[in-house]
Amino acid sequence: MKKKIMIELPFTEEMVLRAKKRLENIFKDSAKRGGNFKQNTILKYGSEAGLLFEEAFLEYFPESKLVNQTGESRNKFNYDIIFQGKKCELKAVLRTVKPSSDYACSVNAYTSKHQKPDMYIFSSIQHENYVPKTITLVGCLSREDFYRKAKFLKEGDRDFNNIVKKDKYNVLISQLDDIIINRTHDGIDWDSV
Repeated sequence: MKKKIMIELPFTEEMVLRAKKRLENIFKDSAKRGGNFKQNTILKYGSEAGLLFEEAFLEYFPESKLVNQTGESRNKFNYDIIFQGKKCELKAVLRTVKPSSDYACSVNAYTSKHQKPDMYIFSSIQHENYVPKTITLVGCLSREDFYRKAKFLKEGDRDFNNIVKKDKYNVLISQLDDIIINRTHDGIDWDSV
């Protein structure tokens, strides 16, 4: 069996602060439009984790491009970034331990109805009391492959040791493809990646 390639993405305190500021702007934008983007603790830290993953990903892969997710353009895009010419949705999961190939990655069933990326890219963010320690890029799947491989879990189902709080689709890290790096871009020593 082929060894799973996981890439630890470096991040800075500046990236953490940018992610928090972007989340504040998303909350404000939602409130202006009459939304009630619930600011509970889990949602807040999960959203910050997702935005931090975006910041780290963009730094590690500078040829990728962030899509504006607030204001008028918010509803025009149902993905986070453009990477290697593909529309990609980045998904992050918070964990207190480093990722293992038998851990799951999820897509919320509700967001799956409107998000139409070409590819999902997954990360695991190890934290201690919601302070990020490591960001690990664990793999990717095309949208079609994700739904072909994913297991649907309904609210109330058991997901390993957890009770599912919202309907979702799960795949194991071992089922993900490794990120294939296009080595034609300048500015990065691709042989060291």
